[in-house]
Order: sequence, then C-alpha cells, then structure tokens
Amino acid sequence: MLCLIPLLLFAIVQPLMAQNMTLFNAPEWQLTFEDNFDTLNKSRWHLHNDCSTNNRCVQNDELQVYMADQITARNGHLVIEATKETYTSQAAGTRYYRSGRMDSAGSFAQQYGRFEARMKLPKGQGVWPAFWLMPRNGGCWPTSGEIDIMEYVGDKRPKSIYGNYHFGQTCNADMHSKANVCGKTGGSTQVNLNDDYHLYAVEWTPTSISWYFDNQMYYKLDDSLCQSKPKFFLPNKPFYIIFNFAVGGNWPGNPNDQTVFPQRFYVDYVRVYKKGMNNIYYEQKNLLATVATQVPSVVLGEAVYTNNANETINYHAPAPTQKATPAPTPAATPAPISVLSPAPTPASTRKPTPVPTPSSTLAPTPAPTSNPTPVPTPASTLAPTPVPTPAPTLKPTSAPTPSPTPMSTPAPTPTVNCRKMPTVGVKRDELFAAIGQSFTDEEFDQLCFEFGIELDEVTSERKMKEKEQGAKAASGADDAVIYKIDVPANRYDLLCVEGIARALRVFMQKELPPVFRVVEPKKKQVITVKKGMGLETMRPFVVSCILRDVKFTPERYASFIDLQDKLHQNICRRRTLVAIGTHDLDTIQGPFTYEGQAPENIRFVPLAQTREFNARELLDHYRTNPDFKHLKPYTDIIYDFPTYPIIYDKNRTVLSLPPIINSEHSKIKLSTKNVFIECTATDITKANVVLNTMVAMFSQYCAAPFTVEPVEIVYENDGHKESTPNMSNREVITKVKDIQSMLFGTREPIDLSVERICQLCVKMQLQANYLKESHSIKVQVPPTRSDILHPVDVMEDVGIAYGYDNIPVTHPPTQTIGQAQPINKLVDHLRDEISRAGYLELLTHGLCSHDENFKFLNQKDNGKSAVVLSNPATIEFEVVRTTMIPGVLKTVQNNKSMSLKEGLKLFEISDVVVLDDASDVGAKNIRRLCALYTGQTDGFEVIHGLVDRVMQLLGIQCSLEDGYDKNLFYTMVPSSNATFFPGRSADIVLSQNGEKIKLGTFGVLHPIVLNHYDLLYPCSVVEMDIEPLEMNHGDALDRELASLQQTIGLCNPIFQGHANDWKSSGRVMEEMANREKEILAQPIGSSGKSRVRDPKLIKNEPPIVNDDEIATLLKEVNAMPIEKKTKMKGNNEQVEDVKKREKIERNKVIPKAKRMHMKGILHGLPVASNYQLTTTTKEHFEYDSQMKTMNRDKDMSHFRKRDTYSEYVEARARFSKMHSVT
Repeated sequence: MLCLIPLLLFAIVQPLMAQNMTLFNAPEWQLTFEDNFDTLNKSRWHLHNDCSTNNRCVQNDELQVYMADQITARNGHLVIEATKETYTSQAAGTRYYRSGRMDSAGSFAQQYGRFEARMKLPKGQGVWPAFWLMPRNGGCWPTSGEIDIMEYVGDKRPKSIYGNYHFGQTCNADMHSKANVCGKTGGSTQVNLNDDYHLYAVEWTPTSISWYFDNQMYYKLDDSLCQSKPKFFLPNKPFYIIFNFAVGGNWPGNPNDQTVFPQRFYVDYVRVYKKGMNNIYYEQKNLLATVATQVPSVVLGEAVYTNNANETINYHAPAPTQKATPAPTPAATPAPISVLSPAPTPASTRKPTPVPTPSSTLAPTPAPTSNPTPVPTPASTLAPTPVPTPAPTLKPTSAPTPSPTPMSTPAPTPTVNCRKMPTVGVKRDELFAAIGQSFTDEEFDQLCFEFGIELDEVTSERKMKEKEQGAKAASGADDAVIYKIDVPANRYDLLCVEGIARALRVFMQKELPPVFRVVEPKKKQVITVKKGMGLETMRPFVVSCILRDVKFTPERYASFIDLQDKLHQNICRRRTLVAIGTHDLDTIQGPFTYEGQAPENIRFVPLAQTREFNARELLDHYRTNPDFKHLKPYTDIIYDFPTYPIIYDKNRTVLSLPPIINSEHSKIKLSTKNVFIECTATDITKANVVLNTMVAMFSQYCAAPFTVEPVEIVYENDGHKESTPNMSNREVITKVKDIQSMLFGTREPIDLSVERICQLCVKMQLQANYLKESHSIKVQVPPTRSDILHPVDVMEDVGIAYGYDNIPVTHPPTQTIGQAQPINKLVDHLRDEISRAGYLELLTHGLCSHDENFKFLNQKDNGKSAVVLSNPATIEFEVVRTTMIPGVLKTVQNNKSMSLKEGLKLFEISDVVVLDDASDVGAKNIRRLCALYTGQTDGFEVIHGLVDRVMQLLGIQCSLEDGYDKNLFYTMVPSSNATFFPGRSADIVLSQNGEKIKLGTFGVLHPIVLNHYDLLYPCSVVEMDIEPLEMNHGDALDRELASLQQTIGLCNPIFQGHANDWKSSGRVMEEMANREKEILAQPIGSSGKSRVRDPKLIKNEPPIVNDDEIATLLKEVNAMPIEKKTKMKGNNEQVEDVKKREKIERNKVIPKAKRMHMKGILHGLPVASNYQLTTTTKEHFEYDSQMKTMNRDKDMSHFRKRDTYSEYVEARARFSKMHSVT
C-alpha cells in the first residue's frame, strides 16, 4: 500500500451513487483467477507472519504486527481481523496491535485485465485496509508501477476511498505530479462503505487504467488523452494481488479511544479477468492451469519489499521465485474458464453483485496532504505457505538478559581455514529470524545456490558431538538445527549470521543495502603510535573505531566473538597480518598509546585470568599450559622479539597485548554499551578491511543503526594523521556491452537493459548509476564488498543476480571437434609407457622453499631463474619450482617405511616455471619428465634404460646405433651438474638438422643432496624437457604402439587384459580377440603348418614373423635347444628347411616392439589354465629365466669402483642385452 500522497496520482470516490456509470461488460472477459474463500487456501495465498516496523517489513509508522493467525475464512468470506493486544518477539519487537496481510506473489500474477473484489470495510480512527497490485519482476519503486485499487483511511476520510497509481522513470520519484497527468472523472451519490459490501475494481489495458466502484468508473488514466502534456508510463509486467489491514500510521493517524477493537476487513470474493487468452500468467501451488489452447510458460509471481529504516528511500523490487515442480493434488486447479453472462459476476453466481442504477458522473476530490511512506510486503515466494514464527535470535526481548561468565579468546574455529573455502555454522532458527522468513531445507539450499554460496550440511550440536566423540559425549547436547554454509573465501561479510542474513534479504529484495555513516563525536578519541622500540618492524599499523549504544544479547555476543575468530583464521592469517582487540570503552579512558615495551616491563591481568603476569611470563604460560593450547600458535609471532607491542590508555592501563590476548580489565560483557575496537597489523589494507567488516556487521545493533564514531591515529614517526574507519564507497566503472557480452556473448541480450543491470547490482549490495556518455555503469562498492576489485567482479555479480539458469541454452553457430594438444597427447602416451615399466606416478606441489629449489640440490641461485613469491603463506612455499627433483625426493623422504628391497620407481610429468623476459608475464611454463629409482643399488642403468625407451618410442635413434639418422639423433655426454655425483651423470643432447638442444640430465644424485633430504639409499634421477620432443614424432610413436599391439595380440591379450590399452577401434580388437581364440583352439600338431595370424589383421608393416621363425632364431642366437612338436624329417627335407630359414633370415624384420622391455605385459602374467601358451609366450618365459640365472650370482658392488667410461659401457651393454630378443 504505497501512498506518497504529494506524489500521488489519485482518484477519490465521494460516498455517492453514480448517475452516469460505465457497467462491466462481462461477455468481453474470461475468468483467469477466482477465490470465493470457502476455505483459506494457503497454497494460493502467502500469509505474512511476525512482520512489523521493527524488522523493516512494515513502514509508515504503523502500529500493527502482521500475524498469519489474524486471517481466516468464515462463512464464505475472508476475514482479516485487527485486534488490540500486546505481542512481543525478537523479530517484531513489541507491538500493541495485531492484524493480517496476504498476497498471491507465489502463485498468481497477470499483465492487463480486470481485477475486482467485493469487500466490506472496517470503521473507526486509525484503520487502513487496502486492495492493491504490485509487479512481478519489477524494478526499483516506482519504475515498474504500482496500482492501488482501493485504500481507505477510516474516520479521517470516512466517506472516501482512494484509487492510486505510482509510476516514474527513476527510483523513488513519482512523475505524475510533475506531468499533470491526463484523465477524466465522473460524479457520485451517497453510499455506506462500512455496513455493506461493495465491488472495487480496475480495468488495465496497454493504454489505460480505469477505476470502478460498484461497476461505475470514477477515474481513468488514458494515454490517448495526453496531447500537449507529458505522458505517463503504464506498467508492462504481470502484477500480483495484495490484501492488508494496517492499524495507525502517518496517513490515517493512530486509533483513539472511540476506535473499537476488534475491527474486521471482509472480502466476499476476488476475481481476475482477461480479454482473450493470451499472456496469462497463472500458477496454483506449482500446478499450471491450461486455459483454452494457448498459455505461455508460467513463472511464479514475486513479492515486493521495501526498506525505510531511518531513511527516506522507498525501494520496491521483486523477490526471487521458486522453480515450479508438479503438485500431486489436482484439486488445486482453478475453476474452468467460461464465457460470462451480462451479469457482473462470472460463471459462478453464488455471490451476485447487484447492478447499480445509473447516476451522475463522479468527480474527484482533492488529495490528502499528509505524506505516508510505502508499506512493505515481505512475502515468501520460496515457500507459499504461512511462515511460522521464527525463533528469537537477533532482536532483544523486553526482559533483561543475564551477563555470561567472562570468556577468554576462543579457540580457532575448525570450520574456517584460510587455505580452503570457509564453512560458517549458523543456527537455522536464528538465521531465519534474521531473514524474516522460513524455508524448508531444499528451498534454502536452492536460495543459497542462486546467491552463490552452498548449504554444505544440515546438522546439530548433538549430531556433531556424537560423530566426533560418541553417543555418550553427545548426551544432553543441543538439538537445534545448524546449517553449515560454504562461503567464498574473499566474502568476509558472510562469515557471521548477520552478514548472511543481510545479504540474502538484499538479494531477495526485502531491503536495500544499508548506508553506513561515520558520526563525528564532540571529542574524538586518539591513538598515538609511539616511535622507536622496534614497533616499525614488528606491527607498525593500527586502526580503530567506536560503536556507541550497542545492545548485546547472548546470541549477538556469541556472534560478535565468533566473527573475530573467523576473521583471525581467514584474512588475518592466524593473526600474523592483523589482530583484533575489542574493549568496553566505559572501563578505559583516552587518549591511547600504541608502543613497544620490553616484555619484563609489561604487566597486566590477561583475559580469563585472576593474577598479574609480565609479558614474557604470560607467553611461557601459554606455551606450556595445555588449557591454552589454542593460544600457543600465536605466541610464536612475537616471542623472539626484544620488545612486544602494547596498547595503553590514559592511565597506563593495558588494553591488549597484540596479537595474543586482551586485558581482563576492559573485556566485553553483555552489559557493554560502548565498544572500542582496535586492530594492529603488518598490512594496513587488510587492517582496514577487517575493521570495516566488524563495523558493518555489528553497527546494526547500535541505537542509531549503521553509525560509527571514528578514532584518530597519530604516527609520531612521521607526524602522519588519519581517521579510521573509512566507510565511504569505492567506484568501479563497467561497460554495459561487457556485461551483456559476458552473459549472452554475441547474441541479443534478454531482459538485460541498463535499468535492469542497475536493479541487479542492487540485489548484490551495489548501488549503480548509468553513464550515458560512455554507455557504462558506475557502481558504488560499499565497504562490506572488499572482494570487488575489478569490473569483471561487477559482471560476475550481475550474472549471479540475473541467474545463470535464466540464460537460454543455445547451440554454437559452428560445430568443432575437440582433441588433445599434441604435447598433451605425447605426455599421455609417455605416462602409459612409463607406468607399464613399473614406475609410480606422482603429483607434487608447484611451490617449494628457496632452499629446496637451490641449496638442497647443491645449486646456487643466480636470481634469474626462479619466480619468487613476495608474500608466501609459509616458508615451504617461497618460490615456484624450476625443477621437479625436490618434490620427488620429498616423496621418498616421507615414505621411508616402504621396502626398497626390489627398488622404488617414481616419476612425474608436469610443469616448472622459469623467468623469461620475452614473455608478456615475465615467466613461462616448461613441461618436463622427472623419474627416480632408489634401492640397494643406485639403479643408474634403470634410469638410463628409461631414457633410451622414451627416445625409442619417439623414433629418435642414439648416436651409438648403426645407421642412425644424421639429421635427428640424440647423444649422451658427461655432465658437470653439481646435483649429481661427479662422473656418474650425463646430459641428454638432441641434435636436429645440425642444431643441438640440451633436453636434461640423468645420473646418480650427489651424497650432499641425499643428506639434505635425509635419504639413506642411493638414488638415480632423470629430468628432461618434453616439449622439444613433440616435433612431429606422433607418427613414429603411433607406429611403435601399433607394432606392440600386434605382439600383444600373439600373447593372448584377452586374458592378459591389454586388448583395450591401445588406440584401435573396438571392431578391430574384437576381430583380433576372436581370431586369437580360433588359433588357440587348434591343436598344435594337428597340421603341418604353424599357427600364423591372418595377414588381413596385420595393418602395419613390416609383417610379424611366425612362431617357428622366432623359435629358430632364438635357438641360433642363444644356442639353446627348443623342443618342436613336429615329425622327424629326412635329410632332403632338412636341407630344404635350412634354405628356407636362410631366406627368411635375409628378409626378416623384427619389430622393435618385440624387445623385452615390458615386464608385466609380454611375460610374467597369469594365463588361464585351459589355454596353451603360444610358442612366443613360452620363449619369453624361458628368456626371462635365463636372464635371472645369468645375473643371480653376479657381485655388482665393484661397479661403484670402476671409472665412468667403463660403467657407462657396461650399463649400455647390459641394457641392450636385457632389452632385445636378437
């Protein structure tokens, strides 16, 4: 009921019957909504509860509290009853009248049509019933309009009703008074408004709005009548229905002794019609009504809210809607649409309205001169059922609250961690009371999702204790429901229930963001920062403020303490950057001093203690006493300094020893009225953010809400002075096209005009203005939103407020097929190969300490290679790694319990970062491979073999191989890298077209390196760049893998489990598997021919030789007998066999994939007992057995005494012999 009377487009009906009237032409209309109030359908109507001026959901100085139980359905009528009785709650405060209000925001809204209700009005001084409409998805008031069908102010104008329309182009500014709006009126005759029912209606079209009393039009706004005058703006959004009965206020005045209570506002029925069936917006308890043949998609209607606390701003905007889900009960479907008879009521004639006799035309009377402010409507759109009375939380009751026992500084909250997304635990009932609305868990989860936070868990104190300590410990614990909510790490304003509730209320448009004011006191308090005594290098900064006339309750007190702790764990980095101290100002006297003193000279009684300590004694007490283990970590911050920071008042009374503890003398209690807040810091920016957050969250409890007194800070060192806090807004300018592009790309934006963007900013607590010259939005960022640093942050907030789910799903204009980058494809292949060779893959941290990156590897920092962090969180994360060796070695160091009898193989393929002046960011990423072997021997040959295998996969030959490609090969040259043992390392050099590239180094680690990482066994490591190897070697790698695929096909891939490891189609693999079964099913001696695979299945050249040929070759090379299950042949046949074999030997080509480098793939795997091994598989087992026998008794200890070249040659020879079948 928005009645800014001087800015009111009004039409007043004198209590007269019209002589010349316009009757309701029923056949033109079709019914879209009807409620005859046989029962009170709470799925259709939202009943407001616990709503008053105290919690800002009622304005205009009204006296009532809206309660759901004041609305009933009796004898086919809706009854809203106003009673004179005292009601008290923490949300609503103390009210002396109860009444009711309801709306259809959650179920019905319609654009254009006829809205009517047959009503009987209450009487007496101070009564204020109303029947009115507000927009769904409306902007700030009154830009989307407001239609008041009927308002009545009792005995102040007992024979008049008011029909009003509010509109304007900008927020909080009606234009009709300036526009001298066009319209026409009629006349009236005497009627009784209080004893009889009358029909009140409006007819709303795209060009006009007409008001009717008993089907007689008494005022009309018509756009066509505006010629030389400025035109008004008719609403163009669906509107929903509101009935309410206010008591008192600045328009009707307060009730007097002659006002009799209870008073009742009766509604016989309400009906809505529409011409035609287009653009109907209707939903009944999420059940869509199908009318005629065309009803567009329906979205729930939305309520409208306002915030007038201590301000002249009147803001009205829609609340978020709930997604429709099918209702199980079809009974909620509205009445069928029917064509009406000429009678004024539709098909249902249960309550006919008499057709009045013609009378004279009505004439308007002057508007009243008072200036009431709008009435809010905090409707629940997420739960269209009556909102239960929330549990008392944030508002004080009339009874005094006992003071709690003194509290020490709380232990760190385990749910808040500065290295992960903070989790805030709040009591559900307290949160709902602060929001002013109740939700189901699912509804609140959805609201959190829309706002950009997450309901992580629904639990209770008892459940948490039972989970952590068992059922016995949980006995007697509180069963109150606790919501654990994940909030963004940089949203410090969401770390307490006050911040979450306020943000959600603003997001739901129940209120405007608060305006913070710094109130200058008569005498400003001063903190002087003394120079000297090491304070400049220890904690040089301080900021401070005063909150006056704060009213604490136990819940507020607990939240006040808890927010400090959460800030300490989050932005304050466990008090290393900022430490918060809060004090009872009435127990201390200014001016104050912040200075450094020797620990022995600082003496005071700390919080929660009864005796006096000096500072050194106190820190030792905290470090050794288990009762104060929560404070022990903070003692390290200042323990070793020769002087400690301290804050004194005028009388040299200690306030606090930052960042450790406050004084018992100035502790905060429930009875505290004036709070003195000081924050000492090493980072002045974070100190200001912390102070502003404390002020923003708890200044709402001051006698003058959202006000704060500043404190002047004087730095003796340079004479600098500043006043804190600074609660002014910051400006961020964002281009409109950038916002639209972010949400819609190149497509045409949908409902994202400049005006809409400004409204969405308000939902995220940002004030926005349009800059026409630059087509930009200038956003005023409040002190609570320290996370807004860049225009892109504004764009993100607009996207959240708009709702990402509201962006239509579209298909891109072009279709593309994504695939891996060549370097990533190569890395994936290498990971597979190295893993199959028995290596375990690691993923280590990209940051390390400076010593780990240089000193521990026996290297020196030239200052030109590593990216150094300017503010590392810990000493472990000082630089971005330039080598992956520290991460691999730390893995071994932390896994000493593992058995190294068989050796340990580890590898990692990831990025390192090095400085690069040519890069636009000054650094670049390099993809590298790092592998390690450690065991009872150094395993140099193992790492060497891995290097050769990697190069072999890429088709790059070693310079030691015969016939290598002169344009592309690699060599290994002795290395002088200090990380490795002298003479036991080599550099890997790639030569391509005459250009040489050092890929990396491998070798045995130096004992100094092993000692730094506390490793007992020798280690061999390789680290090499991968990116230079990506040069068009995919074909060679694919050929190698395909060749290996064929070999695996001979080795029964079906039961060895490797058929699908390679890049081949499922059809080909299925054919190979079926062919394998056929071959194995044949008896070995059943034919004179050996079992050779179908050549059609061999897709790659050169062809694979058969089993007989392999067996013969192995017999000749290794001089070992191989049993053949064939018949003895004569001499002539043997000669022919020899000739045939010689011919095969001259032409044969054995693929590289037959080399025995793949333990676990080509041999050593379990084979099903009902299958016979192929000859190739048998030879693999035999060869492996021979190699083990050959090395079984070999003493390898003398290898460490041989020279580098001999060791190198031996390793090469052993590698070649172990990894080749020829």
